Amino acid sequence: MRRLLILSAVFVFVTSAAYADDTAKAAATRKKLSTKVTVNYKDTVWGDVRADLKDQVPGLGIREDTKGGVTLNSKVTYSAKDKPLEDVLDEMLGKMEWGYYVISKQGDTYDGTLMITKGKERGYAAGQEPDKKKPDDKKPDDKKPDDKKPDDKKKPDDKKPDDKKVDDKKPDDKKDPPPDDGDRVERTAAAKLRAANALVSDGKKDKAIDVCEEIIKDYPNTSAAKDAKKLLDKLEK
Repeated sequence: MRRLLILSAVFVFVTSAAYADDTAKAAATRKKLSTKVTVNYKDTVWGDVRADLKDQVPGLGIREDTKGGVTLNSKVTYSAKDKPLEDVLDEMLGKMEWGYYVISKQGDTYDGTLMITKGKERGYAAGQEPDKKKPDDKKPDDKKPDDKKPDDKKKPDDKKPDDKKVDDKKPDDKKDPPPDDGDRVERTAAAKLRAANALVSDGKKDKAIDVCEEIIKDYPNTSAAKDAKKLLDKLEK
């Protein structure tokens, strides 16, 4: 009984350490990657593959980097039985020269979502893999002794930036947005939303998705962004 409790504690510790740099939603998604699935695709369009995986793994969010070359109409031929989703994605996407990573950004609309890309990513965005982060974390520490030297040399010059503080305030005052800036943003976002709806009417689904994603990213606080999110959800079903 004691051994079982110790092993459980070790598992929890290791799992927590592995997801230490992830947001809560991203960590939950990584756990879902261990869910076993059974698939059998033959010339199946990616849009249907995505829908099937989301049905088998409740709560799983999947998006595609359409700007990077991933299309919903790409066809997939692959089969597996009772395999972890992580292995299925690795093998299936590898044949297509695609990759995937978990979006881990607090406050991001798609935090915790799987992003399908055209590349070799496997769980983490390029350059964000845990093994690559560790060496980088040590470099700033090594430079700490050197950082002190420039600070000592800058003491005589510290007075000059102080003199410039008066000038720094002037640009800040000029940056105050005019009263109608908010309206301009709303109008711009609304215009893009109308363009997205027009693309949907013309049957240009992929382009409409791109426009919706642009609205959500560039104008997140507008009413159009909320409507774009709803439209995007419909287009991706």
